[in-house]
Amino acid sequence: MLRKLLAYGALTVLSLAVVPRVVCGRTESAIFDHDQAETMAFADRIAAEIENVNERNFRTGSSRFDFEWSFGTQQMAALGFAQVMLARPELADRYREPLRKALRKMIAHETLRFGTDAWGVIGIPRAERGHAYLGYANLALGLARIADAGFEHVALHDQVTDSFVKQLEQAKLGLIETYPGESYPVDVASVVASIALHDKCANGSDRRDLVARWQDTVRALYVDPKSGLLVQVASATTGKALDKPRASGTALAAYFLGVADLPLGNELYENTERCCAYTLFGFGAVTEYPSGVSGVGDIDSGPVAFSFGVSPTGFLIGAASQNQDRSRFLSLARTANFFGMPTSSANGWGYQSGGPIGNAIMFAMMTADRTGGRTRRSMTSTLLGARGKR
Repeated sequence: MLRKLLAYGALTVLSLAVVPRVVCGRTESAIFDHDQAETMAFADRIAAEIENVNERNFRTGSSRFDFEWSFGTQQMAALGFAQVMLARPELADRYREPLRKALRKMIAHETLRFGTDAWGVIGIPRAERGHAYLGYANLALGLARIADAGFEHVALHDQVTDSFVKQLEQAKLGLIETYPGESYPVDVASVVASIALHDKCANGSDRRDLVARWQDTVRALYVDPKSGLLVQVASATTGKALDKPRASGTALAAYFLGVADLPLGNELYENTERCCAYTLFGFGAVTEYPSGVSGVGDIDSGPVAFSFGVSPTGFLIGAASQNQDRSRFLSLARTANFFGMPTSSANGWGYQSGGPIGNAIMFAMMTADRTGGRTRRSMTSTLLGARGKR
């Protein structure tokens, strides 16, 4: 009897260790390997899903966050479409219009009302101070400018970038406020990545020294020396950290900086992977706080259970993809598959549990560039050679 129980227990443990990891993550694994059918199925689902997304799709309890999430859905979808178009040029025609629709919605004044209400002025096209959230939009504009030969927003992209360059040149402590009195290093990472990406597609644009100085400033002031994570909030006037080092902001910053091939992005990925990423039975997850630091979940981290956060786990997928870390990508993707409850429909496949913004984020993360920028550089050279630099 005892031997039977032991055998049954061993079989149960073996099943738990093997079966879920084989079943979960097959689709995500295929996308990592550039499988066209699975990539198209996910992209088609996103294209259909974001058509009617607006702030009314979200019930966060905060009007600001509802509009933020509507904006973020379009921004992440746009990044995903551009990434697919660059990695698979044969799909460029298929996703050009979904990309353009996402960009138009992303920069619409109604979508950006959360920033206008906070500052009392419209941030686009020329914010004289603050509005760092527009770095997210500008990064999507930059990648779209490279991917889409008929890019519609050249003047806007140039204007927003110039505004941020002027602000960053004056920011001795390397921070631009997102909202009055609120500065988030991860948001400024999107700003700086967008400036570096602009250099790749605009004639005469060279801000390498500015971008390099900013990375040095961040390493000195906003990277926790023990964990290597970014602090989540800091003072733009004193440079003092106002929150703990956290993986959600660090992993997202790693992805943003990776879009523009900036070395700090790789460093932040390696730091997060080293101190906060764990794997059990082939399933991966990321803690929101490093060892020895405690905290709770919030709107940035998503739910935190047993120290593991939804947002850092999802965001690190993108950085793992950029760093061609297949093992880490697949372990995290299995977890996303298990908890995301993927479903198929006439429009393709996607996740149920995260809603439109969750799907858009996962789309951007899973299609993140895995060539160390070679795809972008090659595509940029081809496009600019054909039509001349803008």
